[in-house]
Amino acid sequence: MIDISVIVPTFNRAKSLEDTLKSICEQTLSSNRYEVIVVDNSSTDNTFMLTEQFVRTCPNIRYVLEHQRGLLYCRHRGVKESRSNNILVFIDDDIIAEKNYLETILNTFEEHNDIVLVGGKVLPDFETYPPYWIKAFETQREGTYILSFLSLIDLGENANHIRCDFVFGCSFSIKKDALVHCGGFNPDSFPLDMLKYRGDGETGLCYKLERQGYKAFYNPWTVIRHKVPSSRLTIEYFCKRAYMEGVSWSFTGIRKIGRTSSYITTELYFLFYIFALVPFGLYKVGLRSISLFPVYYKVMLNFFKGYRFHRMEVLKDPGLLSYVLKDTFMTLP
Repeated sequence: MIDISVIVPTFNRAKSLEDTLKSICEQTLSSNRYEVIVVDNSSTDNTFMLTEQFVRTCPNIRYVLEHQRGLLYCRHRGVKESRSNNILVFIDDDIIAEKNYLETILNTFEEHNDIVLVGGKVLPDFETYPPYWIKAFETQREGTYILSFLSLIDLGENANHIRCDFVFGCSFSIKKDALVHCGGFNPDSFPLDMLKYRGDGETGLCYKLERQGYKAFYNPWTVIRHKVPSSRLTIEYFCKRAYMEGVSWSFTGIRKIGRTSSYITTELYFLFYIFALVPFGLYKVGLRSISLFPVYYKVMLNFFKGYRFHRMEVLKDPGLLSYVLKDTFMTLP
């Protein structure tokens, strides 16, 4: 019986995907209890050939081609293809899972009947030593560490119930019936020419889960390592990531109130945030790290630019507002 369907959306990252699949094939959980679905978003590299090589030695791997562009469609295609009616595990194509990763997830669900979502540690696998300014974006308190711009999280050594949005998308384990009941994921990553359709992805799903009263659990033994190439350890990358997060924040805000703001209100909000960013940024980095403020301000300014971009696009296109306010972005047979 298949207890877990591991869903791996991918696009043109065959090199990192190889390490991901290798780690998933070497799990302590018996291979007849889980399957792996590689959902290829029309890659132009050797993703197909690589996956077929793994299929020869790991028959529980399947390759699926998804033509619609965007992470949203890959995730939901994986749900449609899944043979497990119990647990879905969504992972990124640039992670390396510990050998007991799936076994720990399964045991956690079996030991806690009140939960539908399991998260754990997402630790860094840095290609190069991170720059000093990265501290401006870290959150550290009482043995916990979060760096959301790189999708890193470590909530310490104690297993406990947590907020649903503390489960990051690169290691997202959920009961299938809960995901379907809440309407699946919201839109997430899209190519740049489709940026206005970006949403809040798994974060939006987490908000829906919490509104329905579902619970999440953190197990410190559920561990993956997330590859962080040197290209992501640049101010330029953080600015780009912040811009995308600003788009997502706008999407979330519109869905919360059921409408968007006017042109004038949007511009006033933008100006307010720019000025408020100065005292907040100084508080965030602290007086002892005042040299980090220029980097923090530059990156977070892009966050609010992304927010403003999305609000303006929604104002220009009534159809986009209807899209943002859709009840569900998932259709299942």
